[in-house]
Amino acid sequence: CIIQAQWHKVLLDSIRTKFETNLEKLGVDVTDIENIVCPGCWEIPYMAAKSIDSTLFDVIVCFGLLIKGDT
Repeated sequence: CIIQAQWHKVLLDSIRTKFETNLEKLGVDVTDIENIVCPGCWEIPYMAAKSIDSTLFDVIVCFGLLIKGDT
């Protein structure tokens, strides 16, 4: 399972794609990976906890990006 924040989507999509490419090189069938998108980094721990509680996944990887600036 990959949990990804929606903020900075272009950058995170690039990171996720490279991650999945490396998984494929290791023999992982990426079609078996469920992608979960949440609004931002703040929600990632909550979504990870829910995913752990579901016991549906062997591995949970989270991608979020915080960039310092005016918000």
